[in-house]
Amino acid sequence: MDSSVPRLIRESNKKIRVLIEETFRENGLDDVRPQEGRMLWYIVEHPGITSSDICQHQCLAKSSVSESLAVLAEKGFIEYSVNAENRREKVIVVTPLGVLRQKKVDKAFDSISEKLLAGISQKEVETLKGGLRKIIENAERRD
Repeated sequence: MDSSVPRLIRESNKKIRVLIEETFRENGLDDVRPQEGRMLWYIVEHPGITSSDICQHQCLAKSSVSESLAVLAEKGFIEYSVNAENRREKVIVVTPLGVLRQKKVDKAFDSISEKLLAGISQKEVETLKGGLRKIIENAERRD
């Protein structure tokens, strides 16, 4: 079995995606795809955010953000409001239904974290986080 770092990262990403999808189903989140759940969390954590802000801060394509926001709005989890400081801009507001859904999403992601980190010491978690931060920095470097 090839244990190169890039292969391990690909394999872990694949397994984590499957775990996320299974956990969402187990928690009754069939109406929210994982990427929509993450976006809903981000909107809750950043009140008054715009779709442009999400694109920039999450490094996502405008089309992906627009699609996910449209789904969240269609399901009644978010709505748009005119920005008081810039009337040409619309901010995203989480509805009461969206807040309830986000609580279920949080519970699902907490469960995922517990499963992923089972049997790993806090020291090992901190080492892993440090290593992953360095990998991200290296990937972002353009020299």
